[in-house]
Amino acid sequence: MDKLMDNHWILKGIALLLALMLYITINLENQPQSNLSPMSFPGSKTTDTLKNVAVSVDYNNEKYIVTGVPQEVTLTLKGQNSKIQSTKVKQQYEAYMNLTGYSVGEYDVPLQYRGVSDELAVTVQPSHAKIIIQEKVTKEFPVEVEYKNEQQMKEGYTAQEPSINTKTVKIAGAKQLIEQIAYVRTYVDLKGLDETVTKQVKVYAYDKYENKLSIEPEPSTVNVTVPVISPKKTVPIEVTKVGSLQEGVSITSLQIEPSQATIYGPKDVLDKLDALQGVEVDLSKISENTTLELPLSIPKGATIVTPEKVKITIEVEKQERKSLGAVPLKVMGLAETLNLSFLDPKNGFVTVDVIGKSSVVNKLNASQIQALINVSDLVQGEHDVAIEVSGPKDVTLEIKQQNAKVELISKG
Repeated sequence: MDKLMDNHWILKGIALLLALMLYITINLENQPQSNLSPMSFPGSKTTDTLKNVAVSVDYNNEKYIVTGVPQEVTLTLKGQNSKIQSTKVKQQYEAYMNLTGYSVGEYDVPLQYRGVSDELAVTVQPSHAKIIIQEKVTKEFPVEVEYKNEQQMKEGYTAQEPSINTKTVKIAGAKQLIEQIAYVRTYVDLKGLDETVTKQVKVYAYDKYENKLSIEPEPSTVNVTVPVISPKKTVPIEVTKVGSLQEGVSITSLQIEPSQATIYGPKDVLDKLDALQGVEVDLSKISENTTLELPLSIPKGATIVTPEKVKITIEVEKQERKSLGAVPLKVMGLAETLNLSFLDPKNGFVTVDVIGKSSVVNKLNASQIQALINVSDLVQGEHDVAIEVSGPKDVTLEIKQQNAKVELISKG
């Protein structure tokens, strides 16, 4: 044994063997165990697979749409293990389909690879794919908004016309597919809503049979604002007159437009309202035909009143005074045993002033006015009796002589 150890050639051989074993051990530790067989040394030849390799396509994507290209393929590598491991570590490989120069049509095209050492044999699986190249078309479509579950909003609340931040979208795709688009629509769910909201919603394209098409608009989402209004009630508008008309002026017509208002608010508030009040017209400022625009007040507890203003049209007429003389005094309640003699006025006629619209006053005469005295229960002798006058309802009557002086005389 000592002699063997003294031989330097034997020692060199042992050192070389140890170095080789150390090299192999280090390389085995740095490589995945699944890729090497027990005898797969770095310089040896082996086979390995690269699965789920994404496929890129070289084509004019502004002019064409390509369908039928597989998303992933498997690459099988054969060659020196060191080359295979280097390829896997660098990850510069890819699978692709070269459609440069192809036009519209159907083709059986090979799947290729790149980024792999020329010293490796590579197999692509699948090796070919049947693809379709179609003309690419871009078209603009208006976006429709449709409500869902509108009947499931909170009780009494309603949704108004929606507003949308993007009214149109662009859709790019194969000409045949674009021609199938009947409309572009988005749906907004109103379930449980009780206030105005803005929602970001997805936009979809549909054919004439209401089938959703597998094509994405640009933009693919839009913001839709849904105005939500509370319970409402329509009530008449009441006009309150304050102040007094100037002397000699009378109102012939007072019209309010519109005559009704819609009040929004909680149901318990609306239940207590039968009319909208708070509209006041100051008669002291009315001297001629006038049109007023007055604001409507929001009742306590309510939220909105529509309209916000009303138009009030007032037509007036100047008043006129007319004196009607020779209005006969009629006697009521005279006992059959008595005669009556007028002492003042001696002729038994009085003058009555009529005040009112000129169109009415000018048509009146004494026969339309009644002047009465009531002598019921009066006994023989002289008496002052109150004069009562009456006439049409739309005029005012005035009489300067408030009493008539009469004498009752016994017939016997």
